[in-house]
Amino acid sequence: MARTTIEVLGNLNLLGWDVLMYGWVAAGVLNRFATTCLNSDLNEQQLRAVAKLTSAEKLSALEIDHLLTQLGPKPLSRNSTAADCWRLAKLVELHSQDLDWDEKVTQLESLAAEFGFPEDMRGCSRYSVGTADRLDEMESVIAKLRNQLGPG
Repeated sequence: MARTTIEVLGNLNLLGWDVLMYGWVAAGVLNRFATTCLNSDLNEQQLRAVAKLTSAEKLSALEIDHLLTQLGPKPLSRNSTAADCWRLAKLVELHSQDLDWDEKVTQLESLAAEFGFPEDMRGCSRYSVGTADRLDEMESVIAKLRNQLGPG
């Protein structure tokens, strides 16, 4: 059964404010995550921000960005750890999907483009030089990122 990117991030213990701030999150997801964090050890400013985020659907993108800034550092670039967390989760999500080889590789190529064609994903394109299967290359990238980001 295919899992959503957010579920994968949660299962890998990679879901945090900095990762959420990086992007790709619907307000409803942010709302649910904030609700689960209300019992966390937060200072007064963080608690106010989390409480507001429990109603994220009612906030503007600018308000959400401001509140997330109060809760965690903003990732500086697409080469950041938060980007790698998202990339790993999206690769795991794609890996779990029941697609034929061509469709999966097409989505894998789109994913590589979305992240600015990371060096470690060079072998994931059907146009790359090499004999390795592109989906085997994807599994290698998943294993590398899991190792890099720690247990999950």
